[in-house]
Amino acid sequence: TGMALGSGDVVSVQGAVLEEGAEGEEFETVKNKKDKRDERKEQRRAAELEARRQARREARQAQRVAAKATRQAEAEAEGVAEAKAGEKSEPPKPAPREVISLIELKKNIERARAEEQEDADDDDEDFYDEEDEEE
Repeated sequence: TGMALGSGDVVSVQGAVLEEGAEGEEFETVKNKKDKRDERKEQRRAAELEARRQARREARQAQRVAAKATRQAEAEAEGVAEAKAGEKSEPPKPAPREVISLIELKKNIERARAEEQEDADDDDEDFYDEEDEEE
């Protein structure tokens, strides 16, 4: 077997034989703490972005449903008005809109950032603890 170093560099260990045609596909890149932290940060950022998009999709869908309900209520009201032949009636109240709390979305983002900062602080503490143990 061998060990992967850097981008695309493969070092063979003495006594190890790579099979013909093997180009090191079995090797995994070893990531340090900073790379792992950066990767987690990017994943959280992508999740936050997707959560915002999902909230917008749900808001648009709720608006469509409310508009459809309003149109149906107006059509029913017109039908009732015509049936009563001249009697005046109050227009129907529009369907209540579903409220999507942007405050909750903001709190979720702040919580994720706080957790990310805690992870970074924990990683720093682990690093310094490891240095103390080596001495």
